[in-house]
Amino acid sequence: MAFSSNAQHRQMHMHEAATSRNIAHIQTRMMNERLKLVASQKTKVSVINERYAGKLSQLLSNTQLSKEQKLVELQKLHADKKADLQTILSDSQYKELQQDLKDERARRMRTETQADPDNQ
Repeated sequence: MAFSSNAQHRQMHMHEAATSRNIAHIQTRMMNERLKLVASQKTKVSVINERYAGKLSQLLSNTQLSKEQKLVELQKLHADKKADLQTILSDSQYKELQQDLKDERARRMRTETQADPDNQ
């Protein structure tokens, strides 16, 4: 039984890691296309995206934290990632990234509002 549980636990972590890498890869690809990253930037952005996707996965799967604690930690992660990206991107690239993130948040809010039957 313990072996099966340990194997399932390892398998779950391998799946989370694969999913984190996929998310990081998609983020990097989209940033590369949108911000026209040079090769050295793309490599550094990829490392940052992988690091923070892994941290996000760990945070979301942490059953010891309350929703409020997770939200606080999530905000810290986003702030840290922004700071790391700002050291790599040019001013114009960073501004464009910030605008893209703002637009994406607005799109998500509209979608969530439209999907919520209580708002109809």
